[in-house]
Amino acid sequence: MERALIKDDVLCLEFLSGIIVHGNYVMESFSDLESLQLPVSWNTSWVRGATSADGPIPLPGPYLVSGGRYWDVHRLYEDSINSFTLPFRPITPNNKKLSRLFIQGTNHTARSVAVPSRLRTEKSSTFPLSGMRITVKDMFQIEGFRNSLGSRAYLDLYPPAASTAPAIQKLVESGAVVLGFTQLCSMVGTTDPTQCIDFQAPFNPRGDGYQSPSGGSNGQPAAIAAYGWLDIAIGSDCESRFCDMNKFNRKYLATVSGRMPAQANGCFSLRPTCGALSTEGMWSGAPYI
Repeated sequence: MERALIKDDVLCLEFLSGIIVHGNYVMESFSDLESLQLPVSWNTSWVRGATSADGPIPLPGPYLVSGGRYWDVHRLYEDSINSFTLPFRPITPNNKKLSRLFIQGTNHTARSVAVPSRLRTEKSSTFPLSGMRITVKDMFQIEGFRNSLGSRAYLDLYPPAASTAPAIQKLVESGAVVLGFTQLCSMVGTTDPTQCIDFQAPFNPRGDGYQSPSGGSNGQPAAIAAYGWLDIAIGSDCESRFCDMNKFNRKYLATVSGRMPAQANGCFSLRPTCGALSTEGMWSGAPYI
């Protein structure tokens, strides 16, 4: 239990006031708390046994028990650097169905992010990413949610997505927990913080907190750099190449959306090989001329 308290940021001593043990145990074996020799610091007032006959056995972790049901418990963290746009909460097992977290500000302006217990994991070959907390750039479609692309006009104009982008769905089916959408520059472009009009740019947690978070995928590395409770942030990148501009008789290097923000915020960025992942359900930005 001591290791669990260190590993998990949702579990705390208050949850140990009552303990439910699953297995073929006799209820009377838990009637004498003194014989269990539990640490005094736990302040445990009751211990009960439960079997599969009592209902589905949940994964280990902290729960609220009410009305004969287990209710999942999440911890709310403040989004102090303004990196999230829309936080989620799971409403079905294995996080297959998500709902908007309403403990927040107005449209696409997050205030808090809910994280599940790291103890409720089921690591296996089927769920290799079980327990991993991830966030997704607000340009990937997730079923039932609107994308902003960093633009209030786009957010108001287009309907919620009918399906989830295959690249994101693959992560969910592998056990990852999507905590919400994170920031990007307007229309997947590159803008300085002073040019972010519709949605304020995130703060770069490095230095004095006022350095630029850099271009397009600014919300993802800023969140990774600032929050130890977040594991992976899914952003985007573009092809790094020289483009001929015959009209202006010059060449320029195409911007890199993911790597420069990672450098600016002091974290690692992994750019998959082109074609390795599906880009369906991802808004690709303005095409090269």
